[in-house]
Amino acid sequence: MEKVSKEVLQKFDKDWITGYDLSDIDIQRNIVYVSRLTHCALIEDFSFFDGISKKENFALKEVKQWNVDGGLCIYSSVLLFGLLSYNRVSDYSFMKYHQGFYDYTFPDGSLPKMLFPKTIGLHAWISINGSAVDPSIMQLREHFGTDEEFYITGKLIDGLEYHGYQEKDLTPFSYIEAIAEKSGYISISGYIIIINYLSRWRKR
Repeated sequence: MEKVSKEVLQKFDKDWITGYDLSDIDIQRNIVYVSRLTHCALIEDFSFFDGISKKENFALKEVKQWNVDGGLCIYSSVLLFGLLSYNRVSDYSFMKYHQGFYDYTFPDGSLPKMLFPKTIGLHAWISINGSAVDPSIMQLREHFGTDEEFYITGKLIDGLEYHGYQEKDLTPFSYIEAIAEKSGYISISGYIIIINYLSRWRKR
């Protein structure tokens, strides 16, 4: 598979016009990084990031705090929004930040369904071209019966619905600005550049 991917990238570089440096940017990388941060915070196990010093990866401290204080879905969504914007994967024309609530109906025959039919809670997510992208859906992992890392890119889980409103374009960056200032960064761009660097790390 790695050989095939390399050949495809070489073909792109030679014959196709593209706005990305395909040898450097993996569009899924940002989603996987934010999803992994979220998952580690939820299960309270950050061993995956043992290769990065806690001083260097301040995102570990941030995601822990947002999980404790509440609003982990906000942190995950705006962080992903910032990374995708920085890497020019998408922009305001196609990518939107949403706030509202989730509505999950339990499957027929399941034990929770016998006790109460559904669960509802506040939630935040982003969309690209109208399709939901949610790196923090693992907050509902106990309802799905798994502790495995997973995220939503387009198709929602059966029984799950999102309801809410599309925020103004500056709202996610207002969140990022507040997060960056709290971590000691003067500018949003400086903060996102460092986060983007950290997202490239791979566990050896």
